[in-house]
Amino acid sequence: AGQHWHAVSDDLPTQAMGAIAIDPVDTNIVYAGTGEASYAQRTFDGGGMFKSTDGGSSWFEIGAGTLPPYGRASDMVIDPLTTAVLYAAIPDGVRNDDSIGIYRSRDAGATWQLVLTGRMADIVINPKNPSILYTHSSKVFEGGSAQRYGMFKTTDSGDSWFKLDVGMPDSLMGRT
Repeated sequence: AGQHWHAVSDDLPTQAMGAIAIDPVDTNIVYAGTGEASYAQRTFDGGGMFKSTDGGSSWFEIGAGTLPPYGRASDMVIDPLTTAVLYAAIPDGVRNDDSIGIYRSRDAGATWQLVLTGRMADIVINPKNPSILYTHSSKVFEGGSAQRYGMFKTTDSGDSWFKLDVGMPDSLMGRT
């Protein structure tokens, strides 16, 4: 296994892939968040969020108009019990810092809603209780303008978030 590879994304608007998630129930469903969220000057903006229902042989755009243009996806998770619920971290690439953060879709990626603002690069879902998620935002560059920094948790699938006290200053935290 893994000895032979072939391209499945040549027709997408960018080859920069920041996040890939495979549906745990139907492995033919694959989500790809584009862009390169490495916070460097020479990185690629995102070209949208895409979905495949045939294991990557073909792709179509999802979330158009509900995700920020040029957003760079860095992580994506799927609720293992309700696979139509997805979360994506979009920490960079947007032209308005009010648009960076954690996005949630409740309709298999058709539409997305920003549920937490900030330079959130990672997201972790509790596989036994998927209403519990964790994320983290750090001040990547001096003078960053994100609205909040630190480690955050939700216990209601992203409707509300609260900051965790992890015993260290936010300025010392890096990517999770």
